[in-house]
Amino acid sequence: TVSDQEIIAAQARLSATTGLFTEPAAAAAFAGFLKAASQLDRQASIVILATGNGLKDSQSAQLGIRMPDKLITSVADIPQEG
Repeated sequence: TVSDQEIIAAQARLSATTGLFTEPAAAAAFAGFLKAASQLDRQASIVILATGNGLKDSQSAQLGIRMPDKLITSVADIPQEG
């Protein structure tokens, strides 16, 4: 069992780390995996089905994102390292 908050967090994590923009129903499987991961065999092959597109429920996706403090409007706005 996972909460709505865990599903929204999983949806945001999938988007940020894999580029998959899933709907909440599809992200629920990943949320369940995250919750159970510590109890699973680390050598096991695990498949998580996440087939629903996030455009089906874009309002829910907005719950899991944070707007940046400063928007980048040009290349000059990108911080330089070093």
